[in-house]
Amino acid sequence: MSAAAPVPAPPAPPAAVTRTPRAARSSLALFFALIPALVAVPLLVRARFAANRPIALAALLALTWTPAFASLLARRVFREGVGDVSFRLRGDRMRSAYALGIAVPLAVGLIAYGAAWTLGLARFALPPAAPWPGAGAALRFVAFGGSNLVTGAAYWIVLALGEEIGWRGFMLPRMIESRLPWPVLLSGLVWSAWHIPSVLWGGYPAGPSRALSAAIIGVTLTAFAFVLARLRLETGSVWPVVASHAAWNSILLDTFDGATGSPTHWTRETGVLVALASVLVAWLACRANPWPASRRVAARASSAT
Repeated sequence: MSAAAPVPAPPAPPAAVTRTPRAARSSLALFFALIPALVAVPLLVRARFAANRPIALAALLALTWTPAFASLLARRVFREGVGDVSFRLRGDRMRSAYALGIAVPLAVGLIAYGAAWTLGLARFALPPAAPWPGAGAALRFVAFGGSNLVTGAAYWIVLALGEEIGWRGFMLPRMIESRLPWPVLLSGLVWSAWHIPSVLWGGYPAGPSRALSAAIIGVTLTAFAFVLARLRLETGSVWPVVASHAAWNSILLDTFDGATGSPTHWTRETGVLVALASVLVAWLACRANPWPASRRVAARASSAT
């Protein structure tokens, strides 16, 4: 009997990068200084040409990639390289991370929109173009969501990748290495604040009151940031984070909101029920997790000389 062929080992994550807290803070400060400068033009173009779809889409693409560009410039200035970012698609914890990343937006949508539709706070209305016109509403809604995930996958992944290279790929680890208090919460607050100008100036899906929407989206996205942080810190890779971010946009914006008659104070990312559901689901998803990767990042920062 011949010996069994050895099973190849899974690819190892990138080697740990050692940075002093001071170096991490310097890099983070430059990143934060670059973000407003890079964001200004895409924001203005998007607000000015909202009715011109090609220009608005180009501005949105530039806007979502500003965190990535800012992080790459900061890395270049401080000669950091990209050794602390992993683009592994497979490996330890990856399957469960992908599953959790998709389950969270689905749970938020079912809880928030299910409550809004049931209580009459929002109107369930599938678009005429939804698949299977002869089937029941529930089956058509499932088909509608599946179609959105397939057709919108590339679009949402490209947009989410630009954000996540910057936010969770660069900012979050440096907040931990900088020994900032509550780094995951702080990263979520920064990320949600980045969305507020788009909500206030238009171009971002919002409720009847844009001022109220700007306040509520801070709760929604800060809660979701805890889930994204868990995915990044547990796996070391940005891909589960990108997949979850893209699924969030497709499931909530394209499917649940696409099956809702008109904007309300209760629905969309800027709605009260979505914010409450996001807090609940994020708490359930993260409450029992020790985040060993977070401790390793903090240990590298504290032991750096």
